[in-house]
Amino acid sequence: MRSTPRSERSGGPRTSVGLWLRAGLRGDSEDYRRLARTLNHGQKGWNDDEPAVVAAACEMAVRRFFATYRHVPVEAFVADMLERIAKEMAPSPQGMEAVIRAALNENSDVPLDIKRGELLRIRGAITANITDILKLNADAIDDFVAEAETVAISRGYDPPPAFAP
Repeated sequence: MRSTPRSERSGGPRTSVGLWLRAGLRGDSEDYRRLARTLNHGQKGWNDDEPAVVAAACEMAVRRFFATYRHVPVEAFVADMLERIAKEMAPSPQGMEAVIRAALNENSDVPLDIKRGELLRIRGAITANITDILKLNADAIDDFVAEAETVAISRGYDPPPAFAP
C-alpha cells in the first residue's frame, strides 16, 4: 500500500468522516464523540458516502496486515481481537471474518445479512485494531485516513467535506 506523502496533500483528512475516523484511530474519545455529530451533514439518518471511507480504510489495513503477517490465520486474528474488546462491545466473529476475507478477496462479498450499522462498526473495529498493532503514529494515521478518503472518492463516493458542528 502506498501512502500519499505529506508534501502531496494538505494536512490529513478533509472529510467529516475522515476526521471522525482519525480521532477514533488515535484514541481521542472526546473528538470522536464530538465529530460523530458532524457525520451525515450533522443530520440524523444515513448516507453511503461516509461508510465508504471506513470500508476503504478497513480494506487497506487488512491488506497491509496480512501482507506482513501471512502466517496468521483469519480465525486466529479475530479470536485475538475479540479477547482485547469488551464483550458487550464485540462485533460478531462471523461478521469480522467475512469482512476480512472480502478485503483479502477470499470471498466475493460481505454477507448481505450484516446490517449496515454493524458493518460500519466491524470495519471500524478491525481498522483500529490493525493500526494499533502496526503502531501507526499520528502522521501515519493522517496519511492513512487521507488515502482512504481518496480511495472512496475514486470509487465514485462523495463523502461530505469537514465542517464545524
